[in-house]
Amino acid sequence: MSRPLLMVLCAVGLSAGLAGDLHAQIVSDSARQARSAASVPSRAEVRPDTAEVDGIVVGPDDARLPGVTVTITNTATRQVLTIVTADHGRFSGSNLAPGEYDLTATLDGFLQGSARLTLGAGESRAQNFKLALATVSESVNVIGSLVKETIAVSEIRESTARDVGEALAELNGVYKIRKGAIANDIIVHGFQSRNLTVLIDGDRVYGACPNGMDPAAFHADFAEVDHLDVGKGPYDVRHEGSLGGVVNVVTRAPAQGLHASPNLAFGSSGYINPSVTASAGTAAMSVLGGFSFRTSDAYEDGSGTLYTQYANYRPDQVAGKAFTANTGWVRGFVSPGAGHSVQVAYTRQKATDVKYAYLQMDGIWDTADRASVSYEWARHSGWFHTVAARAYYTRVNHWMTDQFRTTSIGMAREYSMASQANTNTAGGSVEAVLGSISTGVEAYRRNWDISTLMAGMKYAPQYSVPDVSIDHLGAFVEHRRTLGAGTKVEVGGRVDWSRSAADASKANTGLYYAYNGTRSTSTTDAGVSAKARVTHRVGNLFELTAGVGHTERVPDPQERYYSLKRTGSDWVGSPNLRTTGNTGVTGGLSYTHRRAVVSASVYHDRLTDYITVHSQKKINAVPGIMNSAARSYANVDARMWTGELTATCPVTDSLFTSFNASYTRATKDPNPALGITSPNVAEIHPFLGTASIRYDRSAYFGEIQAVFSGKHVHVDTDLQEEPMPAYGVLNLKVGGQKRNVRVTFAVDNVLDALYVDHMSYQRDPFRLGTRVREPGRNYYVNVAYRF
Repeated sequence: MSRPLLMVLCAVGLSAGLAGDLHAQIVSDSARQARSAASVPSRAEVRPDTAEVDGIVVGPDDARLPGVTVTITNTATRQVLTIVTADHGRFSGSNLAPGEYDLTATLDGFLQGSARLTLGAGESRAQNFKLALATVSESVNVIGSLVKETIAVSEIRESTARDVGEALAELNGVYKIRKGAIANDIIVHGFQSRNLTVLIDGDRVYGACPNGMDPAAFHADFAEVDHLDVGKGPYDVRHEGSLGGVVNVVTRAPAQGLHASPNLAFGSSGYINPSVTASAGTAAMSVLGGFSFRTSDAYEDGSGTLYTQYANYRPDQVAGKAFTANTGWVRGFVSPGAGHSVQVAYTRQKATDVKYAYLQMDGIWDTADRASVSYEWARHSGWFHTVAARAYYTRVNHWMTDQFRTTSIGMAREYSMASQANTNTAGGSVEAVLGSISTGVEAYRRNWDISTLMAGMKYAPQYSVPDVSIDHLGAFVEHRRTLGAGTKVEVGGRVDWSRSAADASKANTGLYYAYNGTRSTSTTDAGVSAKARVTHRVGNLFELTAGVGHTERVPDPQERYYSLKRTGSDWVGSPNLRTTGNTGVTGGLSYTHRRAVVSASVYHDRLTDYITVHSQKKINAVPGIMNSAARSYANVDARMWTGELTATCPVTDSLFTSFNASYTRATKDPNPALGITSPNVAEIHPFLGTASIRYDRSAYFGEIQAVFSGKHVHVDTDLQEEPMPAYGVLNLKVGGQKRNVRVTFAVDNVLDALYVDHMSYQRDPFRLGTRVREPGRNYYVNVAYRF
């Protein structure tokens, strides 16, 4: 065994002791804070022979936390009352027999809070909890049969990440696709964003660009984010389309009292990001608002070359601004009575002059609106617990052109190609918790409309996505049960119905017929999803998990109905596409001891009718369609395997080491008749590992991290992917906190390495083929103040 590997294994074998000590200390602190809460009269009259307890659960910045599971256990009878906090973070337990009670509050991504109370007859007590954030490695939990990983905004602010996609790449098994200085797309294991469900506060948000210029997570700003959740695998039955997992951006909620969080971040290449969030309110009513401004110039890679110099930018556009983004938001909460809560929210974002060297066009402007209203009624006696209803509307408008590129020189207009893309989604859900059963209904309508103009076509409008709507209705049920002291079982199912329809007056059905032999502009899909997961505790050291799940995804409007005539090769969707199904199995083992925290997971996904890009030959002669081939989509069967390893080890009470590694291998069945000859799935990241050591004394910290990636050799030659070399990067960060001020200084790529992250760089229909180099030595400073 090599010495470096032996050192890693020794470090792994040491870990959990301090992690457990830290957990106990934070839980103890939370309990002390909870015990200090003053007793206040309840809004409802308490019966003289019973008792009542209520309270609010907040995070470390005093923002209310919805979805927290609060258990109230009678220490004498062991009777348990389980409550889930509403949107405003409040819980209430009534009709309790007088006596002594243990209370716990648990939520993924936070350390558990606990308290003990003695309640007298006719007494009403307030018991609040303030939950501390867990680290990424501590926050892996099982919820609803999902292995969900969480990264908190405090960790984001320690990194040089400039958008949510880049921040999520800190998690094991999650990767980014860099197209420019901002708006990184997300891949979980081998699943691209169209095979994931990406949500903001549980609401569906879709980008408007067919090339993924503006991925869904791009439309949330760091300053409004509380934490980011990632669930991996086909195990989510609450949301349709979660083929490879779920990403949920959870924003801050209003808090009681008066609070403000001004923040200033700045760094290399003229990056600056001032922001402020403020909230005020009482237990019955509160409001939160904020604003953020982000901008940066084009960055330099490890050779000192601007990333824009590798693309075809005009000389006066190579340097200067790479992006500007402004975001404003407001949230309001009202509690009209005990157990009732209403919350409304609105966010608007505008980004301008975003330079995507990855593509042939840039984002001249992009606006996004998100609005929602939710209601929850919580009943804390009997088998009926809660009912929640939510409605939302999201809209993205996107204007992209090549006016910054040399291809626009000498054109009749300021650009040679342009697209106006608009998309909106209106949806809602109703969910109820009935004892150990959760059930609900989800419905939404997604519309996508793109008009494309090209000089080669004399700027005649082409409806490349011809006003396509998808109407969707789905229902789910989940059940959890504990078998004995160490086994938990979770099962669930879902049924879905969808109708996809393009505007027949806009759709170029001649392209569909020429390349795919159909003129269809509508279709109906139905599907069934299911999951089962077992978690078994073996003694005090080991926990085993096993799960199986199946889910399905409806082809999106671009995959079915895109239609664009171009010089040389057309681009056309395939109305004949079938829904993609994923049957996945996973197994995991975790080891927790005073001196070690280690977890390993294996995932296998069998995909039927996986949707891949391919070159489609023309099969029917159609007047006006002169090309012999087009880029299109086809169904193939595919398989993906992923392995993950995470280990954390405290060397001393202030010194921590950690190690993460992930590897995905994905293959598909070739179909030579369709020109699909490569057995490799595109855009699959090779082996990626990180190792870090951190010294943390609460008031100050320092960390050094090494990132190393294997060679990218399993490429999709049909899409002209090419092997890429391995790379290694060294990152540093230090920081400290005094009273309400926290300062972080970070340097990524300390050795100024020149490297490219591994992805296909082949996002048609307007790919450029440029390999966007990662930033060279890149510094970052963040100053945060909270009161």
